[in-house]
Amino acid sequence: KFMKTKVIIVVCIILAVALVGVLSLAVTVSAKGYERFTVSDKLTYDENAVAEAMAKEKDLCLAKDGKSDYIAIFPFTASQALVNDVQYFAYVFNKMTGAGIRVVSDKEAKTLPKAAFVFGDTDFSAGISNEGVKDDGYRVYSEGNVIYVKALDEAGVRNGIYGFLEDKFEVMFIGENYDYIPFFPTIYLDELDYISNPDVAWRRVYQYEILQNHWYSRLRLNGFPENDWGRWCHSAFDYVSPDLYFESNPEYFAMINGERQATQLCYSYFIDNEDAFEIIATSLWTMMQEKPDAKYWDFSVMDNNDYCQCEKCASILEKTGSMMGTVLPLVNKLAQRFTDVKISTLAYLFCKEVPEGIVPLDNVNIVVAPIGTSQNYSLAKGTNYFSSNGKRIIEEWGKVAPNLLVWDYVVNFSNLLMPYPNLGVQQSNLEFYLANNVDGVYHQGNREKEGETSRMRSYLLSRQLWDSDIDLESLAAKYVQVAYKEAAKDVAVYMDKISDRVYFLPGNLDLYDSVSKHKVDYLAVTSLNEYEGIIRSAMSKVEPDSKEYERIERIYMSLMYTRCMDSSLNVDKKTASAQEFVKLADKYGVTMVGETVSLEEWYAQFNTEYLEDIKGYRIALITVSSVFPMILIGFALMVATTGALKKKIVIENLKKEAKQNDKDEDEIQTL
Repeated sequence: KFMKTKVIIVVCIILAVALVGVLSLAVTVSAKGYERFTVSDKLTYDENAVAEAMAKEKDLCLAKDGKSDYIAIFPFTASQALVNDVQYFAYVFNKMTGAGIRVVSDKEAKTLPKAAFVFGDTDFSAGISNEGVKDDGYRVYSEGNVIYVKALDEAGVRNGIYGFLEDKFEVMFIGENYDYIPFFPTIYLDELDYISNPDVAWRRVYQYEILQNHWYSRLRLNGFPENDWGRWCHSAFDYVSPDLYFESNPEYFAMINGERQATQLCYSYFIDNEDAFEIIATSLWTMMQEKPDAKYWDFSVMDNNDYCQCEKCASILEKTGSMMGTVLPLVNKLAQRFTDVKISTLAYLFCKEVPEGIVPLDNVNIVVAPIGTSQNYSLAKGTNYFSSNGKRIIEEWGKVAPNLLVWDYVVNFSNLLMPYPNLGVQQSNLEFYLANNVDGVYHQGNREKEGETSRMRSYLLSRQLWDSDIDLESLAAKYVQVAYKEAAKDVAVYMDKISDRVYFLPGNLDLYDSVSKHKVDYLAVTSLNEYEGIIRSAMSKVEPDSKEYERIERIYMSLMYTRCMDSSLNVDKKTASAQEFVKLADKYGVTMVGETVSLEEWYAQFNTEYLEDIKGYRIALITVSSVFPMILIGFALMVATTGALKKKIVIENLKKEAKQNDKDEDEIQTL
């Protein structure tokens, strides 16, 4: 009974500990918030069902059985870019319905037709109000069978064109060379009167593919091209060049360990020295003559941590608590001189903290770049060190900056093709930005060709910047369906699995993570085996020469790259994976595998240093595994021998003691 009671008590203790562990994990996971990104249970888009719904009679008949009475009208004064957008609208409409609507200017049309799409400020839309439209938003309004798209400028009209196609016709601009255009030969719509304004006024997603074929326009991004920016970032040397001034005026530059060096400016020197400040002001004025239409001019620190250690800079740091205390006064001074533009600066590295007692002027733009934040912990909750630090910095700048732009990193710089499931935090983070007075977001992705899921990432982030309330998981599910078709379920399951394993990841997902860092979680060998099986299954469900197959093959390429550096010691598997990866990389034009590592450099290193290391680990493992049993046997023999010797010594001592006490032989044997 006593033993049973002990067993029951021990079992209860184990169960209690396990329960506490599970509850702790649940609390930790729920505290992270919004990291989980689930797609496979949202694959509900059905083009045929939507076509049936479109064909039900409503107020406006845009097309019937492949025919339409509509024409598309643009202003006679429109730029060629806007004319191209209107023509593209007509192309999509014609392909979608089978109709053949024409595109004309308001001068060519002369009178307003009974059925028309009217884009922008034409002779026919003068009486249509723009009230409520902000930034580059737009209004869509119908009167009879005429549909107007109005905005404050051509950028807004363009957004109205592509927004209308997506919101009303289910079109998706899923890549730089592919748009999903459904087939709806009959289209009815209810009367229209709505305004669509962007939630984020300034929107940019930096990805190689976005710049190709004007894809950024169809994604309604307004940070491309950089016409609005005279200078973008890390620009201090554009104003005071070391080539011109370092030799003659070393005092202009940072003092590092007692010596002046051309790594940063000595920003404090320019605050009170008017002659020196005029060098910066004159440089800016000269640049502005070359780009008179630019609205933003950046003056910010260079991309390194070598801040000036001179006595004056050190005193400002002590007084304000931030090296930004040496930069922001210069920026404010420029803003006072050039009031018609916004002077921008980076809150980055040693300038990331808000300086005590210094406030940005109204025409100063702060670009806060919290590079050390987490990619799997929500900034809104800040439940690990990295996310809480980023949360604090953005909140503090949000209280004082009249114009605040967040430089948001969404890429793994070290491994551009490694699976990087960080979509789960994006919506929560954006809501946090908007709650802290952020009016611009720059998502820095991969500047190189064919980064991991680059097109899907670009599309989802762009749509979210316009509408922060969008159901990102459902949008991703629709993207997967139209991009991968018969293989959509497999791709969605793959996405879910890597997202789930990051969701429960106890550590941090960083911008410079290696494959080996995640060898026990989402990039474990067993996980990679499972992913590879899922993607091979997806490839088997589409035609090998199809666009869908190529899209899946790009995911497979990402997995092959990752398998080369997983934690297994299977040299043959790694070598085969590397050969497959390089073949696919060549097919799709991949030239860089890291921010500073080319494909050629990586492959050369893989075939020499990396494989040699793996072979060395194998030899060590084989040696240990062969020697270890011998060590065990030797240890057992040693224990046995030592025990026998000990026993013999004890017996001899007992015999000696017995004889000394005059014991007879029987007593000695008993002892």
